[in-house]
Amino acid sequence: MAVGEFIGDNTRHFANQWWVWQALHKDGASTIQLEKLPMIQRAAVAACDMDDGLADGLIGDPSRCAFDPGVLQCKAGDQADCLTAPQVTALRTVYAGARNPRTNAPVAPPLMRGGETNWTPIAGPKPNPVSLDHFKYFVLRDPGWDYTTRPVNFDADIAAASVQMARLPIGLTNPDIRRFTARGGRLLLYAGWSDPFVPPQISVEYYERVVAAVGRKVADASVRLFMVPGLRNCAGTAGADNFSFDTMAILQQWKDSGAAPDQFVARRFQNGAAVSTRLVCAYPKVAIYNGTGNPREADSFTCRAPQQRAAAVTATSP
Repeated sequence: MAVGEFIGDNTRHFANQWWVWQALHKDGASTIQLEKLPMIQRAAVAACDMDDGLADGLIGDPSRCAFDPGVLQCKAGDQADCLTAPQVTALRTVYAGARNPRTNAPVAPPLMRGGETNWTPIAGPKPNPVSLDHFKYFVLRDPGWDYTTRPVNFDADIAAASVQMARLPIGLTNPDIRRFTARGGRLLLYAGWSDPFVPPQISVEYYERVVAAVGRKVADASVRLFMVPGLRNCAGTAGADNFSFDTMAILQQWKDSGAAPDQFVARRFQNGAAVSTRLVCAYPKVAIYNGTGNPREADSFTCRAPQQRAAAVTATSP
């Protein structure tokens, strides 16, 4: 039995963080003040919140959200409630995800729309210390490296990072878990759609590679991925907005009953207080509001395939 938030692809995790920081600090004009992140998130959520049939401040499946920050471009000079043209370009670069400048091949998937207020640790005046030390000491092996004059190269430096990672048994990226499942192992993965540190699509990509490696029949019995709308990084109750759920209890019930979980209920917290419950569905299904019932309660939602969207219902729920 195994459970966890998938965090094994360190090269792409840190590449994404550098991509975000360098896009937002290309020059003074491109820099987006942290104070503008809530405004950006509100606009993104407003554009896609109703995709799950309910306006509750969460985008159920941000991978399908096509919000373009161009709608926020200032009409007359820089203002607190809009973005300048260079800032719009920088934000579009972030949403596009890291790419190799020589081949244009994807290096890391992008951060999702609707989680912008979580970007503070990787979008502030200085890079995230963890990603900084990773490149300084592990990839470049240069304690004197100055990222302001010699930025990360998304061709040569990423290749070097991949070589370094291949030498250590810490990259959890092998999708062939047939020996594990053959022994009766069960793998429960979860990730947050609003995670700023681990690009959410990395978890989706890994899950899909596992399914391809072990086969659909084995995967249906032995592997589950849950993508949690609004979840920042790890389940818990701290912070202004977070979700709590017991993955070990889910895994234990799976073991005891023999039935793979297709959904669970998460409790949503805001400022440390429980405010609602949320249905979380096994990927690729999405929790869709039924159109009736208390929008703050998980039993008012049903797990459905992404294309099976309910009619939009306006409601307010934290």
